[in-house]
This record gives sequence, structure tokens and C-alpha cells, in this order.
Amino acid sequence: MRHLSRCAPVFALLALVAVPAASAQGNPHAREGFWIGVGSGFGSVDFVCDTCANFDRESGLLTFLKAGTTVSPRTLVGVELAVWRKDISGSTVTVGQVNVAGSFYLRPQSGFFLKIGGGFSTYSSTNGG
Repeated sequence: MRHLSRCAPVFALLALVAVPAASAQGNPHAREGFWIGVGSGFGSVDFVCDTCANFDRESGLLTFLKAGTTVSPRTLVGVELAVWRKDISGSTVTVGQVNVAGSFYLRPQSGFFLKIGGGFSTYSSTNGG
């Protein structure tokens, strides 16, 4: 997970290059070929388990990367990776998530879609010493 968070600036640079190219297209709802998305945002995590330290809900920065292919003008399939990381009480807590997802556009000319998928999450905590 440490390697993925170090790659976030590279993903951000790719997004800055890809956005102008995408906005130059004539039809904003044309879905074809390979697609990629990167970003970051604000997320919160609540830890409840028998073997981990008990924390109150914590908020922090979330970074994600998603990529996939267009199966048809109505269907996109891809993989999504997300990492949440924060220093809490002297420990670095990292939560990662990997999903496989499909997006289904009910009307290809609209932006409305349904999304379905599944995946797994990981949790790790390392002491800062």
C-alpha cells in the first residue's frame, strides 16, 4: 500500500493530461475504448474488530485510481483501487480497497447509470517507531 500512495502524484499528472483531451471530444457522452480516472477526496473510517485497536471514527484523505474498458455504448467494466491513510495515536493506519465494477447506462445518450460490483478491503496499522 505504501507504494500505491507514493504513485498518487503520477496519477494526478495523468489526470491533468487526460482531462483536456477528453473535453476536446465532440460528443461528451460517447463511450468507447479504454478509460481511466484518478482523484482524491475526503473520507472517514470507523474501526470495529476483535484484534485491532479501537478508534473513534476518523476522517482523512482518500486517493483512488480506476481504469477499464467499454464493452458497449451502455456498458463499462473496470477495476477500482482506493487508499485511505492517516497517522493516529503514533500509528500509521492504512485502509485499501480493490473492486471490480460495471456501469450500465439505461439510455446511452444520458449521463445516468447504475453501478454494480464487488471487491475486498484491507487494513493495516504500523507503529511509528
